[in-house]
Order: sequence, then C-alpha cells, then structure tokens
Amino acid sequence: MINADYAPAPYGYRKGVALSDCFNVSLISGGAGLVSTAMDCARFAEMFRRGGALDGARILGQKSIAFMTKNHLSEPSMHAAWEQIPTPDIGRPGFALGFGVVTDSAAIGVIGSDGEYNWGGAAGTIFWVDPTEELVVVSLIQLMQSPWPLRADVKIVVYQALTETYED
Repeated sequence: MINADYAPAPYGYRKGVALSDCFNVSLISGGAGLVSTAMDCARFAEMFRRGGALDGARILGQKSIAFMTKNHLSEPSMHAAWEQIPTPDIGRPGFALGFGVVTDSAAIGVIGSDGEYNWGGAAGTIFWVDPTEELVVVSLIQLMQSPWPLRADVKIVVYQALTETYED
C-alpha cells in the first residue's frame, strides 16, 4: 500500500497527480511514459531488428524500417537541436523517425556500431537495436538522475561479451 503522506521531493507519490498516482489519474500523452512489459519492449525492438516482421507476420515494410532508422538531421542541426556534443549515452545526437541513432560510434568513445538506433526513457531505461551485430538490448535501469554513466556501462558490458562480430 502506498503511504499518501510520504512524498519525498520531487519524485514521491502525490494523490491525484498524473505520473505519480497511477491508481486514480488517467493521462493520455505520448511523451509521458510507456507502460508495458520488458518482454513486449524486447519484441518491439526485435521486430525492428528483423526488418519489420515478427512471428511470421509482416508489421512494417523493410523499406519503411530502413527509412525510419536513418539519421534525418544534418551535423549542424544535430548540435543546434540537441545543444550538445556526442555523449556516452546516445552517441552523436542523430535522430531518426522515432529513434536516436548513432552516426559516429568512435566519436563517443564507447564500443558500439554506427547505425545502431535507440530510445531511452526516464530512470535510465533504454533499448537499442544494432543491425550490424544483429543485436537487441533492453535495459530497464530504475534510477532517476543517475550520477553514473549506467547506459554506457551496459553498452560496454554487452559489446565486450560478444565473441563473434559481423562488422567488416
């Protein structure tokens, strides 16, 4: 049972407040968070890795997947839009249609592949698809405003564990 009197700032339970009181408030907002399961998130990412098909069903066309997962920002607009330089979390801040996309993995100094695409959420959650390595990763970290580079650490551990690579 949630104690309604206990509400440490800024992330505590607050009765009747959207995104805090999931029992009594309904909020329809595409940017306000995803409610799903780890398995469904993995299946969604796997559908993209497989070019738009999953369990024998075509969900999206291969050409649509290819277009959706390419960077659609020029280098100057990436920096202007994101007001940042490459970071270990997301790489060069390219943006595809619905995903962040790594355009230069060497520039961020974290092992990975050019062309991998991802989406991160609050509390350190992230999933990414690496078409080069035929890899899907779902990481459900639960730590708001982490002082540690947990997403980068997850990437390093995952890629160091690969014993074979498909990269040329």
